[in-house]
Amino acid sequence: MDFDSIMREITSELTGDPAHDVPYLQEQTRRYKDHEMSTEISRACGRLIFQVLPDDKKQPLTDILKKNDMGFEAALEEAQFNIYKKKYDVALKILEGVVEKIRDLRILKDDKVTEYHTFNETFEEVLYRYLYEPQRDLRPANPTWTRAFYLYGNTLFELNRLEEAQAVLKEALHWNPVDSEINFEYIETYKSLGDLDTFFRLSKEAFRFAFKPQDVARCYRNIAFFFVEKEMYNEAMGCLQMSTLFEESNIAQSEMYYIHQITEGKAKLPTPEELRAIAEQHGFPMGANQKVLNIAFSLGKQAVENGNKHAGKYFLSIAYDLTNDEMVKSWLDKCDD
Repeated sequence: MDFDSIMREITSELTGDPAHDVPYLQEQTRRYKDHEMSTEISRACGRLIFQVLPDDKKQPLTDILKKNDMGFEAALEEAQFNIYKKKYDVALKILEGVVEKIRDLRILKDDKVTEYHTFNETFEEVLYRYLYEPQRDLRPANPTWTRAFYLYGNTLFELNRLEEAQAVLKEALHWNPVDSEINFEYIETYKSLGDLDTFFRLSKEAFRFAFKPQDVARCYRNIAFFFVEKEMYNEAMGCLQMSTLFEESNIAQSEMYYIHQITEGKAKLPTPEELRAIAEQHGFPMGANQKVLNIAFSLGKQAVENGNKHAGKYFLSIAYDLTNDEMVKSWLDKCDD
C-alpha cells in the first residue's frame, strides 16, 4: 500500500479517546518500522498522537520546545550583538554551536511526503508554490533556524571564508528558497569569488522572487555591476537608472558618478527603447517580473471580489508598490471602501 492508503487505514481506527488512540498509534509505528516509508508513517503517527493528547499532556512538550526556541533566540541575539561590534570570531563560535544543534535535529527533515520551510510572509509561500510546484505537503519549520544559518553564512563571509559561507547560505536557502535577503547574500559570494558569470545569472534569476521595490532595485544594481566589470558602461548606466525607479539609493548614484569619472563623461544613458533591447538581449525584465505582478494582482483582485478586503489589500499593495499602476490603484482603493 502507498502512504495515503496506509494513513487512511490507520486513521479509520481512531476513536478520539487518548487511552485507546495513543497506544494504537504507537503500535502502528512499530508495525510499519520496516516499510519503505517508515519515516513518513512514524512522523504522521507522531503528529496524530500530539493531536489526541489532552491539553495537560501537551503542555510539557510545548514548554520543552519553547525552552529550546528561547535558547536559540538568546544565542542568536548574542551573536548579532558581536556581529554589530565586528567581533566576528566571537559570533562565529556562538553560531557554530547553534547550527550544529540544528543539524543534529531529526524531527523536521524533508521526507517523501513532507517538506519544511520558514516563509517570512504569505507571498513568499505563494511564490514558492508557483516557482517550484512542490508535490509534497508543506509544513512550517522554526524561522529561528533559517536565521541561524543566514547569520552563520554572513559571518563566514565577513571573515572571507567564502566557499564555506556559500555552502552555509545554500543550507539557509533550503529552509526558504525565496528569501531575497539570503539569496542576495548567497549571490554576493560568487561576486567575491570572481565568478561573475554565475553572479550575473543568479542576479537575473532573482527577479523571479523580488516582490519588494528594494529587491528589484538590488537586482538592477547587481546587473549594473556585471556590466561595469565588462566595460559595458552604457548598459550599466541604464540599469542603475532603472534601479532608482524602485529605490532611491546612494549606491546607485555613486556608481553612476564612478562610471562618469572613468569614462570621462562618455558613457550615456540608453533610451528606453535601447534599454529594452539590452534587457531582451541579456535576459532580464524591464521592471519587476511580470509573473510576480500577475500573481499579486490576480490574487488581490480575486480576494476583493470575494469580499476579503484584508487579503486584497495585501496582494494588491505588492502589485501597486512595484508599478504605481492606476488600474491596480483603483482595485486597491476598493479595499478601503
